[in-house]
Amino acid sequence: RDRTAEYEAATFPEATLTALWLLGRVPPSALERALPGVAVFRPGRAGRGPGPDVREATLLLRSGATLSGDVEVHLRASDFVRHGHREDPAYARVILHLCWEDDRTPDERGGPTRLPPATGTAAAGLAPTVTLAEVMPDPRQVEVLVARGPSGAEPCTAAAMAWGQAEV
Repeated sequence: RDRTAEYEAATFPEATLTALWLLGRVPPSALERALPGVAVFRPGRAGRGPGPDVREATLLLRSGATLSGDVEVHLRASDFVRHGHREDPAYARVILHLCWEDDRTPDERGGPTRLPPATGTAAAGLAPTVTLAEVMPDPRQVEVLVARGPSGAEPCTAAAMAWGQAEV
């Protein structure tokens, strides 16, 4: 399905997707598509300066083991190469590539993102590519999830209503 119009409607910046990840609000169905049986144990912390967008994230694997590393965030999956990350060893520890849309070639689309080799090694790794456009038909949902959370209500609205301190 061509998502060009939907992508054009996605006017949020990459930082909004990063916030979605850090707040733990990436829909589980998006993760399940790329990583069956894997859960986010710890989303990590925002990266500062050059390097991946999120550092020290931890995923809980189906086996019960954990996998820790970095998360790189892009609106389009092809930005990993376009931004020069494939040649930068700072991105060798990426364990997940979070994107709005996978616009890579048909041979690459839906597959993992090839990483650069770590400094002092020859082998390059792979990171699963998690895309959100397939599970979030309206790009505006991203901003709602970041601002309000999965319920769609303002934070703490339910508690305030229960205490009689909020208007419906």
